[in-house]
Amino acid sequence: MQVINGSFFKQMLVNALNNLYSSESEINRMNVFPVPDGDTGTNMLMTLENGLNGSPDTDELSVFLEGLSRGMLYGARGNSGVILSQIFKGISNSLSGKAEMTPKEFAVALKEGARNAYLAVMNPVEGTILTVVLESSDFILRKADELSCFEDFFALYLGKIRESLDNTPNLMALLAEANVVDSGGYGFLKIMEGAGGFLLGNRITRVSDNPERRAASNPLDSLDLDSFTADTVFEYGYCMEFILQLLNSRTDVSSFDFESFRAFLSEQGESLVFIPDGSRVKVHVHTLRPAPIITYAQQYGEFLSFKLENMCLQHNEYIRSVQKTISAPFVAVVVCDRALFPLFKPFPFVSCIDSHDTQSIPVSEFIERFNCIDAQKIAVFPNSKNAREAALQAVSIAGRDNIEIIDSDSVVKAFYAITMSSIEDEDPQAWIDELKESVSQIVSIRISRSTKSCTIDGVRCREGHFVAYVAGRISCCCESLSECAVKATGSVKDLGDRETAFVFHKPDTDIDPLIDELSSAYDGIGFSPIEGCQENCDLMIGIV
Repeated sequence: MQVINGSFFKQMLVNALNNLYSSESEINRMNVFPVPDGDTGTNMLMTLENGLNGSPDTDELSVFLEGLSRGMLYGARGNSGVILSQIFKGISNSLSGKAEMTPKEFAVALKEGARNAYLAVMNPVEGTILTVVLESSDFILRKADELSCFEDFFALYLGKIRESLDNTPNLMALLAEANVVDSGGYGFLKIMEGAGGFLLGNRITRVSDNPERRAASNPLDSLDLDSFTADTVFEYGYCMEFILQLLNSRTDVSSFDFESFRAFLSEQGESLVFIPDGSRVKVHVHTLRPAPIITYAQQYGEFLSFKLENMCLQHNEYIRSVQKTISAPFVAVVVCDRALFPLFKPFPFVSCIDSHDTQSIPVSEFIERFNCIDAQKIAVFPNSKNAREAALQAVSIAGRDNIEIIDSDSVVKAFYAITMSSIEDEDPQAWIDELKESVSQIVSIRISRSTKSCTIDGVRCREGHFVAYVAGRISCCCESLSECAVKATGSVKDLGDRETAFVFHKPDTDIDPLIDELSSAYDGIGFSPIEGCQENCDLMIGIV
């Protein structure tokens, strides 16, 4: 075949999608960079699938590619999906206005795709899909004048992709440690194998190797608690926030027992955030009975600020539904899974996007959410590298100058920043600056079970044991959850200068002994348990 038009190229990419579909789990298992979260195959598959679903059936190659590129961009998931969408955006740009392409024109387009992908990544890392696409496109462009048909083109091109892919562990130590090649590069190989295979009559039937993959979204039913009548069941209680100034006339401020204060508050409510700051203390707590807390606090000082809200009235819609516009001076968009929605329920200025467990957020979902927010400022907490890439793409497409991405790599940081923010501040930029400052102060720890035995970041992980990620890097692997929590906490930089830790746990976790063990090991830090944890985590800790 010497030329390929739009309808034939679409059939090639459908075959490529089917090939990727059959390798999804395999690619996910290889995923160790940028984080070993096992979703590269899923992200690439769903990005390509969204592109094909949005593309027209036409013989005009450029028209097909425009629709494909647009669909991939809006449906891009995760870091690998965003990069893949940019590769095809470059291909589309290169072939603009063409009804069909020759092998030479496709080679030029692949080089443009590689260049476009590099430009889209803020800090390109060699040994990834970027390297594989660039090296293979450089090679095939040099050979293009010798190729008269696409069958010969793909024979050479696929060979170079495999060669470049096999070299990725030599470029990135993390891949060598885990004994894998780059998962994104491997996904790209599967795409091009499927596309080239179609030319040779290798028509692939879609068979998934990942039966556990869920649909992208199943919105929860929203709760309507806007009316509060005589028949209302008061189940949520109050959200109480205050800053207390200790007074020497009521206590010895220099030797005030903050731990006793914290213990009392823990008995009176939940979702406690307790921040001592010299002679002041900032508190956030959910309680059914605010009066005892107020009376207790006034034994030692007076309130500089105080807020008490009926959470039944303040409950807002925290799921994907975008039918109702959110109106507020400032709105925070938080990416988290459904298990964590209740943590943000008391904050009427927060809109939660469901992260669908291990799946990432499509660009289109961010855009839909932005379009349904009427605010002076929108702060986005992506809480993962994958979601951050999609959020950045969405901000670029939305073309609005009132959206800022907060550099939060975990939902723990988002919760702390939102809880500690002064939403009453009338200055939008001051609110954003406060959120950024809060995020910068906290170190996050995530603990979950290892799904396989391997060595990453120099740490040997055993399948079924608990692995701790401190500030995004693997810190330790231990047989018990408590041992892992204690060891990971001890690895935090400047731990001696920190005073407070929030321990997010699942409902069935025996949390009291774990808190006692942490408190005994680090008696200078106050550990506060908070019920609520990511579905794929066993424990999350935030240390301030």
